[in-house]
Amino acid sequence: MPSERQMVTRWDDAAENHRRRYEWAARRLNQFKDEHRFEDTTYTPSEDDPAYTMMTRRSHSFADIACGCGYGTAYLTLETGSPVNGWDNSREAIRWAHKYFFNVNTKFPDFHVVKSHGTGFERSAFGVVRYDAVVMLETLEHLSLDFHALMVIRDLVVSDGLLLLSVPNQKYIPHDLSVNPFHLRHYTVESLRDLLYATGWEPTEWYHQEGSSPGESEVYPGADGLCIMVVCRKWEE
Repeated sequence: MPSERQMVTRWDDAAENHRRRYEWAARRLNQFKDEHRFEDTTYTPSEDDPAYTMMTRRSHSFADIACGCGYGTAYLTLETGSPVNGWDNSREAIRWAHKYFFNVNTKFPDFHVVKSHGTGFERSAFGVVRYDAVVMLETLEHLSLDFHALMVIRDLVVSDGLLLLSVPNQKYIPHDLSVNPFHLRHYTVESLRDLLYATGWEPTEWYHQEGSSPGESEVYPGADGLCIMVVCRKWEE
């Protein structure tokens, strides 16, 4: 089935603008880890031997939603040192990810989460898993039920966790199905902000890319570019 996925076997072979988005996400996830450090917990399993203690450590865990062939998921694991699950609706992409990008901390669960061309996400597809942060790059514009998808992702994330999101900017790339049949819509900053607040996400940081060509793909503060990138915090009423 035709798609916009990049089927590469090495990180360096992916498009530069895609790699820059994942680099941005990795930096922000590492910042999150620094701000939310977990304390080690010790306990004594036997009163007969109080000197024998065991240590448990909760590690951060992240998800890459609509991960494609997995090069970005593997990069996030490498750069953060944390487990990352890559989810995608394409069995071909997941098989590719297992072949080229699987490692001990990078997992690619094998089933369909995003239904074909946008019927949305189902919470039950993810099981009981919860994440400290979710990365979802260039995905929301493919989903007919974008509101529902953001609500499901909100339920996947722990309290005060993050969503790192990117979408095409309608201001600079007017949506046109005849030009890109894979996109159902593009977003203005205002429409994206309204959607995020309506689904329980507080946008806290805005970024952009000015273009997709080499030399135009760096990530800058502010949302005024071809690609809107935003860090969102899950908020509780």
